[in-house]
Amino acid sequence: MKPRVDRLKTFEDKITNAQTPFERVDALNDLAKNNSNGDTVRAFACATEAYALAKQLQYERGILDSLLNLAWSSHCHADYPKSIEYVMQAMLIIRREQYATQEADAINILGNNHERMGNWQDALDCYLRALQLSVGQGNLAHVAVMRSNIGDIYALMGSYDKAIEHYQESYRIDTEISRVNSSDGLTLTHMAQAYLQLKQPIHALDYARQGLALMQLERYWVGISRALTVIGQSNQQLGDLDQAASYYEQSLTAAQQGSAGREAGIAMMRLAEIFMMQGRTATALQNLRQALAIFERLETQPLIVEAYGLMASAYKALGDFQQALTHYEKQQSVKEQYFNQQADMRLKTLQTQYEVERVSRESEAQSSRNRVLEGEISLREQMIADLESYADNIAHDLKNPIAIITTYMALLETDLEDQIAPESYRIIQNVITTADKMNSIVESLLTLARARKQAIMPQRIDMNEVLRCSIDRLEMSVQQKKAQIHIVSPLPDALGHNTWVEEVWVNYISNAIKYGGSPPEIHIGAIPLRDGFIRYWVSDNGKGLSLDEQQQLFQKFERLGQHKVDGHGLGLTIIKTVIERLSGSVSVTSSGIPGEGSTFSFTLPVSAPA
Repeated sequence: MKPRVDRLKTFEDKITNAQTPFERVDALNDLAKNNSNGDTVRAFACATEAYALAKQLQYERGILDSLLNLAWSSHCHADYPKSIEYVMQAMLIIRREQYATQEADAINILGNNHERMGNWQDALDCYLRALQLSVGQGNLAHVAVMRSNIGDIYALMGSYDKAIEHYQESYRIDTEISRVNSSDGLTLTHMAQAYLQLKQPIHALDYARQGLALMQLERYWVGISRALTVIGQSNQQLGDLDQAASYYEQSLTAAQQGSAGREAGIAMMRLAEIFMMQGRTATALQNLRQALAIFERLETQPLIVEAYGLMASAYKALGDFQQALTHYEKQQSVKEQYFNQQADMRLKTLQTQYEVERVSRESEAQSSRNRVLEGEISLREQMIADLESYADNIAHDLKNPIAIITTYMALLETDLEDQIAPESYRIIQNVITTADKMNSIVESLLTLARARKQAIMPQRIDMNEVLRCSIDRLEMSVQQKKAQIHIVSPLPDALGHNTWVEEVWVNYISNAIKYGGSPPEIHIGAIPLRDGFIRYWVSDNGKGLSLDEQQQLFQKFERLGQHKVDGHGLGLTIIKTVIERLSGSVSVTSSGIPGEGSTFSFTLPVSAPA
């Protein structure tokens, strides 16, 4: 294997000796690609220069290679949204010009970003797709890379034996094609980590040392740091704390040499664990603060969570229980933020992908405008379906963790009972209250998803019975607010779906109670319309809504008067979705004068259309 420094010198010479701008673009991209696992700052600079020059030359292949190099460099710097943006720009060129090999590379980088963002199933899907493409092209080198990446996902999912199988297959392929390099060193290191999880430190030491030797040849500092950390962990499992600390310090040095902030923070955190085990808690805290600063700068939430947890344990060991509690609370706060960010990032990624697809379809307008329009319709329908499915899946995935949180807090409250301090009791109550709110949001999301996806055949419903059931559900709120509900006259029947329409009444009446006067005065009635519909309405005696507020109300998730009223803003969105699925419409009227309140209404057909 040619040493990495010699290969880099070859590419540097190519840049210097380039006879044409096109040759310079290619040489810059080659240097960026070969620097991507080492000096990532330089790799990004080379790719940026190559991209600007290729754009100027309108050199499409150069633009594509530059985008992929920029995507990988951004990934290495933990700028995952930017990396995804570069990948999607590259995919436009790939699909237009049929660059099959580059498609596998692009999908692989996309998978790496999903992996770092915690979207493991999305990452696995990307790697399996890239593997399929690589097998079809007979590209064994890329097959080996994909096998290693798939192993990473199985390791993250806790399937360590399965992960090891993929790592071994990856290394076998590269050995067979005489392509063993620093990437295989990283694969061996990851295999060592899997063995650590299986409590087999001897195997872990063996593979980590093999991986370290490969990466040292190419001065791949990020990988060298990881391998040294794994060797340190192996010694720690074997009970040799001094040896473990020595390797963690070497790992920190390697990470600093390669400007690998994440790895440097991990090495500091592992060192802190050793210091805590040796009773050097103050020194451990110093390391943890430095590590935490790095993780916060890089916005690596899982490592921030771990750092806060270790700091809380350190303060507890020092007897500073107030600081320990503070850091436990920060740990929980970051966990919640991380979950929300993952959901947001995944949604943004979907939106980015669909936007790229939209642009791709528009570029085909030169050949056939009709085909572009058809593609747009299909794309938007698929986008809506995917986003709805995503919301539905997220909501279902949330229900079990929320239930576990509520149960554990209740058990904790019961078990401690008289022993619990007032401040701790307050924290437990806040957690339970927050979990209940989260559960309410989840239920609303599920209702929204079902309303949008579920096929329904409207049936004639007894509207007076539906209204009675709705009011019964709100009995506690009515009593607490001393609300007065007046039904102006019996309500005529209409076509609809009992469960859905009941939710509409519950939302409208609940809002009238929340936003009404003191006490709330609520009137309910119905007006037959000439077009074969019936308008049902609910009015309150609240402060009313301005014209701007009325126009915004049903357009997106809104919650007016947030400083006064608790809520999550999904109710009116659900109502609009449900009623439109039943062929009706929603509206609101208000003078905006306090005391005159607002009137919310919805329409339903009296009979099915002819």
